[in-house]
Amino acid sequence: MTAGGLVDVVINVTSADALAHEPEKLVRFHALWNFACVLGATATGIALRLGASWRVVWAGIAVVVIID
Repeated sequence: MTAGGLVDVVINVTSADALAHEPEKLVRFHALWNFACVLGATATGIALRLGASWRVVWAGIAVVVIID
């Protein structure tokens, strides 16, 4: 929980600093970030419902990042 919260704080501070002069891009960034959070929570919920571990979702994210 703490690590996730710290990541969120760092991303918010960095994006606010980098995009302060372009508020429309800052709003878009936050919208995409929130959408990704909902998508991740949904994927984790589905994995847990199917009896898998939350670690399966982390492995899936790692694969997506490596491919991307």
